[in-house]
Amino acid sequence: MFKEIKNINFATIQFLNKLKKPTNEFSFFPVLSGNINSGSKLNLGFSTYGLKILHILKEWDNLDDINKNNWINYLYSFQFKLNEYPKNYFLDLNYLYEFNKFSLKSISKESAKIILNKTLSSNYKIKKIILNQNILAETKQTISTLHTVGANEYCKITDFPSSKQKINEFLDSLNWETPWSAGAQFSNLALLISTQLTNEINKVELQSYLNEFLVSELLDSQSGAYFKNQPNSIRETINGAMKIITSLDWLNIKIHEPEKLIDYCIKNDPISEGCDVLDTVYVLYKCFKASNYKEKEIKKYFDKLYNKILEHFHQDIGGFSYFTHSSQDYYYGVKISKKLDEPDIHGTLLFLWGYTMMYDMFEVGQEKFNILVP
Repeated sequence: MFKEIKNINFATIQFLNKLKKPTNEFSFFPVLSGNINSGSKLNLGFSTYGLKILHILKEWDNLDDINKNNWINYLYSFQFKLNEYPKNYFLDLNYLYEFNKFSLKSISKESAKIILNKTLSSNYKIKKIILNQNILAETKQTISTLHTVGANEYCKITDFPSSKQKINEFLDSLNWETPWSAGAQFSNLALLISTQLTNEINKVELQSYLNEFLVSELLDSQSGAYFKNQPNSIRETINGAMKIITSLDWLNIKIHEPEKLIDYCIKNDPISEGCDVLDTVYVLYKCFKASNYKEKEIKKYFDKLYNKILEHFHQDIGGFSYFTHSSQDYYYGVKISKKLDEPDIHGTLLFLWGYTMMYDMFEVGQEKFNILVP
């Protein structure tokens, strides 16, 4: 029998309410005690986290229409048309400011990377490339959040690869020897193609094209994961597979080798960090839903993961910490907290999401939570 975390709904909502900023009920601090100035200024990402937490707990439905519309309109307000950034992407101007604050040391490092790029063709990411990827990640997070609650009255995004030639160039530019990072970029593209294109024939054609790429270029016949050349770590393989499976969700395509992925995951010990736990649960959960394979073994593995999740839960405060005994301290390259022994909004979303998928596996028919689609 699955061991429930006592009062998890009430405790999580109480924690989220404490994180609300006094000036805006739809914006949240990342933590309660260890906030620092740069983290306290960020708005967009933590607002989407808060909304998704309420959706998982089925509390979003309890909000009145005025509050729902106000929250949705708040997220819409982050869509900008600025010359130096892709048109209609969702931008937190405070995040851009904090990310672009250079220390002398950072400038020196950045200059060195640019020189190495030009002279040695080294594969260093300069800050502008990283920032653009982070903006795309925040945009994807916002769009997925809006679609979670059925809100799509925002300006369509057109500035992304939407032809076979451009998609080919984009996919070839990714380093598939590190599938966690490359898979995240692939997932961003899958979401944009699936939600932003209005021509249904073109959309279906490009979705099929992405699927062909996965099967012909990345699908590993042994593990069922997606990469080019075996990654150096198990976590890289599993977390990369998670990113691709989120893409398949948006593309409405079945997981290609769910049974092999289940075998790969359960033969390896779980890791305790937020993304690692969530990604492993997500891969096993989605693969089981696709195959009904090794239910007993997955539940046994989830027992191990449950104990790891419990290590992150703060019963007295009511949230989860991203790390064991410490909060998440960075958000897309911006320092957000002092990394104290306290729960944080990011860890709470990830571990709550993982917990609810495990609950759904054990408590069939008990629809206590919404299962989040990333």
